[in-house]
Amino acid sequence: MGSLSNIVMADKTETASFIDDCTGCNICVKECSFLQRTGNPKELATGSKQCDPFECTLCGLCAAVCPFGVDPSRYFLEQRREIRRAKGGDDRRHAPLIAYEKKGASTLYTFYGLPEGCDTVFFPGCALPGTRPQAVSKVYESLKTVIPNIGIVLDCCLKPSHDLGREDHFNSSFQELRDYLYRQGIRKVLVACPNCNRIFSDYADGISVQTVYEILVDLPGEAAELLSTEAVFHDPCVARNNVAAQDAARNMVKRAGVSVAEMKHSRDKTLCCGRGGGVNFVRPDIIGESVASRIAEAAGRPIVTYCAACAGTYAAKTTSLHLLDLWISPEDALAGKAKVSVAPITYLNRIMLKSKLRKSGDFVLSRQRNSKGKKGQRMSQFKAAGLLLVIVALAAVMFGFTSLQQW
Repeated sequence: MGSLSNIVMADKTETASFIDDCTGCNICVKECSFLQRTGNPKELATGSKQCDPFECTLCGLCAAVCPFGVDPSRYFLEQRREIRRAKGGDDRRHAPLIAYEKKGASTLYTFYGLPEGCDTVFFPGCALPGTRPQAVSKVYESLKTVIPNIGIVLDCCLKPSHDLGREDHFNSSFQELRDYLYRQGIRKVLVACPNCNRIFSDYADGISVQTVYEILVDLPGEAAELLSTEAVFHDPCVARNNVAAQDAARNMVKRAGVSVAEMKHSRDKTLCCGRGGGVNFVRPDIIGESVASRIAEAAGRPIVTYCAACAGTYAAKTTSLHLLDLWISPEDALAGKAKVSVAPITYLNRIMLKSKLRKSGDFVLSRQRNSKGKKGQRMSQFKAAGLLLVIVALAAVMFGFTSLQQW
């Protein structure tokens, strides 16, 4: 952990030092499919074996099981940075992920709404406003019951750039986000996304971070009637060490009337869904392996998680729920009726949520990222209108005009 200003670009000798204490015991290899393909960290650091560090999910399971406190995932992250520096640019394989991040941090999708006396903001991340805008709105309204002057920020935490080794871009972009919030008196950020939690925890010096689940679980309300369903819990890999979030999430599921069972790999030993570090753009087969492993451990039971990316990944093959789906309506969620949007509707949802917030009149201070004055705002509005037309046209083709009207 540390400020962005203290990040030091490591050369190859310094990078290898991250795993100097590796004994080659292979305990991490037994748990990690990536290391099973490439060799143990000691072999990789000494050069006796080679690997593509972009095939590592950076999930941190290796560090969690290491008896000597070695963190090989840090080594692979530093290797990613070295490779990108040597190439002088991005790997074309990551272009879709970089484009997704660029949209999330653009003028079109970002919005900062700060009411008078605001020192805390809700930061829902990129995925939830697109897939579950109604959940974002409900969480925000619930948070206002205990923090009346809470603000809301629609923006990207830049974790894709962080994990892809785009260090300069990550440093400058996240620093701008952090500095703006700090100058406006923001001292706490409440996040719904575990990736955002990780980034703010590690890099937002002077601003504390907490998950919304730790707040929502303590809100007054009657416990739901006990349902006959038993669900298993998937902790996102970036939250493997966040015990407070893990406990709060499980208690929210129990309050929804659903009993919780643990999979073999859970909490600090949880597995990655296969999307960590953008590895799916390099090795698409990794997702299939990861999903099959989790389905086997779930043994036919619904999987509940508090990461939108994980929930979407597992939903393609099994019953997978985001924690907020259960929080809104346990019965609908378990019956497969939760309102979850997919692309391209997700982009329309994000624009509509932003528009709703801007028109609310609840804020004394607001901004968009990378705004270029009135002319730039008008161009952004034209782009938004054009994008809306494209999305509606695509949706009509994909879902039919009748379904679109109902939506």
